Amino acid sequence: MPSRAPRGEIVDPLGGSSHRPTTAIILSIIAVLAVGLGGLAWYFWRPTLAPEDAGRGAVGNTSPAVAVPNTAAFVENGRTFREYGRQFTTVGIGLGDSYASVSGQLAYLARDGQTMVAVFRDEIWRSEDADVGDVVQIADVGGSPALVALKPSLSALGGFGSVIFHRGERFGDQYAFARSPLEVQGKLAFVGVDPGKDPSGADRTAVWHNGSEFAAATGGALFPFLYDGKLAAAIVDGGSVRVTVVEADGKETGLPAVQVDATAVKYPDGRVAYVLPTGDHRDAAVVGGKLAMLPLPVNGKSVVDYDGQTLGGEYDDVLEIAAVGGKLALLAMKAGTSVVVLDGQEYGQRYDLREAAGARQGAEKFFALSQVGEVGGKLTYVAVVGFSPDGEPKRVVVLEE
Repeated sequence: MPSRAPRGEIVDPLGGSSHRPTTAIILSIIAVLAVGLGGLAWYFWRPTLAPEDAGRGAVGNTSPAVAVPNTAAFVENGRTFREYGRQFTTVGIGLGDSYASVSGQLAYLARDGQTMVAVFRDEIWRSEDADVGDVVQIADVGGSPALVALKPSLSALGGFGSVIFHRGERFGDQYAFARSPLEVQGKLAFVGVDPGKDPSGADRTAVWHNGSEFAAATGGALFPFLYDGKLAAAIVDGGSVRVTVVEADGKETGLPAVQVDATAVKYPDGRVAYVLPTGDHRDAAVVGGKLAMLPLPVNGKSVVDYDGQTLGGEYDDVLEIAAVGGKLALLAMKAGTSVVVLDGQEYGQRYDLREAAGARQGAEKFFALSQVGEVGGKLTYVAVVGFSPDGEPKRVVVLEE
């Protein structure tokens, strides 16, 4: 998943919400804190990654066991696209974010047999640690993939924890959950969560960066982002939102209340730094330096507010918006199916699977397309290409060449 601001955050499947209309994996059972430390960090990375979280070389990358070629490229409206991930059972986790731009290249999640893995540069990335399983998030940190992987706990209640792998090192074992990796001034930052660890019984959250904790909070949810290149975090507790910014000396300062509302954290000139999963909007993006907002549906329909204009009224509904190559892209519903709209052209109509979907799901609307965005400035989205015998959709990532 990349470090997008405002569209650079990967959907958080480990206890947070998303500003995008997706189905996230909710993992809320208390996990036992893992306390074992690994071996020493590679000497080269010691100045960058804190030694107390040094890893064990626990992420391996191998060529796919079955190198099934991608489908032949196809052309729509003068743009050439190619599918990625057909060799796997499916791509992604439901309608959650399934791909990221890592160093301008495609990285995505896929189910390989019974295990979720990451795929980057035509290689499979998975954990070699016995206590770690599915990879559920991917982000770009310093041009290398940072992977969030589930760590089934030893708790009698069952449940899961999670850790982060980056450049062969393991991070976050001091928390029950480590999630939302983010690059801050060339170094890894992430959110640590300990459910129920506050004396009041509330969850305790904090942002870990460069060996220290910041923005520690109890209750609510915490969302990290970049603010003028500095680490910042929004703490959302019900309808209340507060934001703290970490200055160069490590001190934390709060943003003025006028810059914070229940929808977005804004720079003084009005640019959105990060769109929060609260308020009256389902999505937002900065496109060409201007703010685009997607309000929640009214009478079952949403339209986009962008640069003083109302867009998307010709569609039955607008589900997502994104900046693609500096232009506004929409994921919209049209006559019962989903289409991607960019530069006034519609894409993805080859994936119209309404009849097949209706037979399996009995739904009038079927989201054959989802997760519109960009990789390396190129239009990207996820598409359903078929169904398994039990009716589960098979997805691929579609990337413009």
